[in-house]
Amino acid sequence: MRGEGQRHGLHTASTEQHPDRFVHKKRGTEALQSEASVLKDFQGIAVHDCGSPYFSFKPARQVLCGAHLRRELASLDSLWAEQMHEFLLDWYKMPRPVVAVEEVHKHYGIILSQAELEEPPPKSGKRGKPKQSPSRNLLNRLRKPEPGVLAFALEAGVPFTNNQAERDLRPAKVKPQVSGCFRTGLGARVYARLLGAVSTFRKQGLNAFATLRDLFSLRTIVVS
Repeated sequence: MRGEGQRHGLHTASTEQHPDRFVHKKRGTEALQSEASVLKDFQGIAVHDCGSPYFSFKPARQVLCGAHLRRELASLDSLWAEQMHEFLLDWYKMPRPVVAVEEVHKHYGIILSQAELEEPPPKSGKRGKPKQSPSRNLLNRLRKPEPGVLAFALEAGVPFTNNQAERDLRPAKVKPQVSGCFRTGLGARVYARLLGAVSTFRKQGLNAFATLRDLFSLRTIVVS
């Protein structure tokens, strides 16, 4: 988002009933550790797009978004990527959580072993760190947080994607097309807070206009 003539990051954390948004001049760890962020104190399961700043928050359990993984896999021209793409889709279509836990882990391990054969690590050069291919980078990510990749299939209530947060961001992307950017940083922050409040009211079945009216007139409202 643009405010005060500069680019700002709009950060979103969402549940089915409680979306939270805040604006910060940074996009990475500094923003996520700021006072406005809920992630720094979060101790539950965080489903995200594998952005590196998220992994610096140890209390939270990291789960990778299946839609982002499948998009990356579909862009690769390799057998293992095609197999992993179908593997994730097949278990997504199954009733979850699945009972065949050992089968899931075994199949996942077989595909990763095939990937190791197809994607040999880069050879070290004379100078600097060897550059890895996009395929190898993705393979390394799939190896390290394995429980986070498979959590959607093995644990009840874990979503396959982070689409909830993606949907909660859309109104903020439409806004500049309709009424332009923000003249002040304060205006952007107030907008993010009000947008989060309106989304919360709607998700909980409340009339947004009536609830805001009652809120600002100091009437009693009930929001969980």
